[in-house]
Amino acid sequence: MNPKTPKQFINRRDFLRSSIGAGILATSTMGCLSNPLKMVQPGNGEVVVIGAGIAGITVARELQSLGFGVTILEGQDRIGGRIQTDRSLGMPVELGASRVRGEKGNPLTDHIKNAGIEFSRVDWASITGRTETGKLMDEKKLSKAKPDLFRMLAKAFIRNFAKDEDSSIADVIARERALRKWTKEEELILDFSLGSGEIANGSPFAHASWKMVREFQEFGGFDQYVTNGYDALPAYLADGLDIRLNQQVQTIDYTTSPVKITTQNSTLEANYVVVTASLGVLKSNSIQFLPQLPWRKQRAIERMGMGTINKLAMRFPKSFWPTDKAAIAHGTKKFGKFPVFLNLDVYNDDEHPVLMALMGETYKNALEGVKEEDAVREAYQVLQGMYGSDIPAPTGVVRSQWQSNPFIRGAFSYNKLGAEGSDREDLAESLESRLFFAGEATHRERYGSVSGAFLSGKRATKEILEASASLRT
Repeated sequence: MNPKTPKQFINRRDFLRSSIGAGILATSTMGCLSNPLKMVQPGNGEVVVIGAGIAGITVARELQSLGFGVTILEGQDRIGGRIQTDRSLGMPVELGASRVRGEKGNPLTDHIKNAGIEFSRVDWASITGRTETGKLMDEKKLSKAKPDLFRMLAKAFIRNFAKDEDSSIADVIARERALRKWTKEEELILDFSLGSGEIANGSPFAHASWKMVREFQEFGGFDQYVTNGYDALPAYLADGLDIRLNQQVQTIDYTTSPVKITTQNSTLEANYVVVTASLGVLKSNSIQFLPQLPWRKQRAIERMGMGTINKLAMRFPKSFWPTDKAAIAHGTKKFGKFPVFLNLDVYNDDEHPVLMALMGETYKNALEGVKEEDAVREAYQVLQGMYGSDIPAPTGVVRSQWQSNPFIRGAFSYNKLGAEGSDREDLAESLESRLFFAGEATHRERYGSVSGAFLSGKRATKEILEASASLRT
């Protein structure tokens, strides 16, 4: 990828009157931040939505346009959920979602266009790499690492097609790996590819189900990297909605209608409640349901997996890596140890170059809970091994800690070994025609994606319309 080629631009529509993150947030939610939390009166199709991520914002936007009274309760002090853009390094850095996963046929494409979002095609072959001792890796082989891994998985699928029992992805790959001899460099490249694959999957392959490896479905076209701030999307979709921040939901009593929702300082009532809390939050039992959720839904929550993926972005005074490459592979014998660094200069021209380390759960639980200075020190030492001890130290740092966030509890869901595809459908199932569920974990084919969250909000909207229509007949 040539960083000097023009980025792909789409209609800015004044970028919601501001390109600054704080301005975007204020535009969509300032009115509701200044109002006191009020009781939602039942009787005219009122809805309370738990969570101001894409799923919650989508269902609220749809229902409000149809005449429902809607209030969103969000535990954090911002909207967007696992879309989080940080600008403290002088450029937009995506700590959560960062890609449009296929723009053709994607239901979010028009909204992304209207939100003024700019993006650039992800070139998976634009990669260089060095070993932990500084030896340059074969770029031609690295550029084919992803398709080579896909071919290995395809062969494994054929060999395991008739087997009924499930295995972990790691076990299947280990069997495939044993079928041929590998050079030391090929081993390093394969480990890089597998480490990156775990990050894309959201979990260690040792925990992931082989049986359901083909469940996820991509949209057509190419992956696109958002370059000017993904937070413009939730800001655009949330414009005009009643969103109450810093509201920690404690109990949801759906015994009778209206449903009662208790936060740390108030009680609300509504005809319908939509829970868009992440799978991680549901696993943590921080929200008490009265009565308890049915056993099938509890089983689904238990069997499904919530992955730990983190990012560590570091700004440097000058580049010491090839600036024309989108990614840098780290060839190491320690599997999963900072397998890849993204070169954000490819997507954003900036006077302060930025590298972003991606970390999966296999290595030290993605450095979750590790002090920031220790995480930076370790990443910097890895880069020193690759490029020499005299490289400059980072001058700015920003990182994610998704598992530690009490309102998220992980990066995104994955198909854990022992789970079933129907678990996501069980999680999505509504209860008593008044308690509904949405979020990326509830979509069987688009889980772990912004589009999956969006589509789940559309589905929940349809279910509420059907429930309200049945009451009128």
